[in-house]
Amino acid sequence: MGDNYKILKSGSSGNCILLRNYIALDMGISYSLIKPYIKDLKLVFISHCHKDHLLPSTVRTLAFNKPNLKWCVGRFLVDTLLELGVKPKNIFVLDVGKKYDLGAIEVEPVELHHDVENFGYKIIFKKDNYKVIYCVDTSSMDGIEAKNYDLYLIEANYSDEELEQRIEKQIENAEFVVGMRVANTHLSQGQWADFIMSNAKDTSEAVMIHQHKEKGEK
Repeated sequence: MGDNYKILKSGSSGNCILLRNYIALDMGISYSLIKPYIKDLKLVFISHCHKDHLLPSTVRTLAFNKPNLKWCVGRFLVDTLLELGVKPKNIFVLDVGKKYDLGAIEVEPVELHHDVENFGYKIIFKKDNYKVIYCVDTSSMDGIEAKNYDLYLIEANYSDEELEQRIEKQIENAEFVVGMRVANTHLSQGQWADFIMSNAKDTSEAVMIHQHKEKGEK
């Protein structure tokens, strides 16, 4: 990981990744986990409203304890942040199809395919042209391109074989809908590999994040 990123937590129990110590990707973790890093934290990007990506108690505490922290979100999350105490002046509203200059970085949101509105983010650090793409909880990467990026933080929840076994088990237990939801809202390892192979360069770092686990799995 080095100095470019730190995974504080990734998965169905919570998500937050730091980029160069001052940018957070999602805030679905307890305040105690993010507290050691808040001194340097300047920007938070939130993908979507699920609690493993946006934990209300942590957002509320951060908004109170660090009132100048900036939050970058799609329009669909503005009301949620306001309800949690984030000041309007600290919310940067982002739209798909646009690129934004935020000082040290440039950012472009991309639309993802989940069961709620969801954004991924392309982030470029202008000083050294270091390029990052972050995408979680999506059933497809169709229409998204990130050629020759330096860091790919992309989810992959399951292999096709694992999903088939899971669905077979759930059919036996009359839980078929659970397996279908995973397939319809999350990326497979095969899709992850296809995207990386189509976009990465030889020196790229590709990280398979947010791997799904069923209850009881370790």
